[in-house]
Amino acid sequence: MAKMTTKTLQELSELLGSEELAYKKCCAYVDECCDPTLKTKLGKYANNHKARYIALYNYLNANEKKRKKWPRKKLHKSPLRRKK
Repeated sequence: MAKMTTKTLQELSELLGSEELAYKKCCAYVDECCDPTLKTKLGKYANNHKARYIALYNYLNANEKKRKKWPRKKLHKSPLRRKK
């Protein structure tokens, strides 16, 4: 596989940050929401963002061996499984 350019790495890094932010926002909305149907949908969206974050993180680490590992931020568990 060809080396990734600096621009590509920067774009992927920004996408990683966007997925993290979207995940956190969905989790916050789940906490504030009262409608169970909406709460479930938002929880699913949060899980999708978390899955994409992890996939991007793993992709960047697998394809960028010369660079230090990307700092993996610990995302809390699924908002649907969290206890209040």
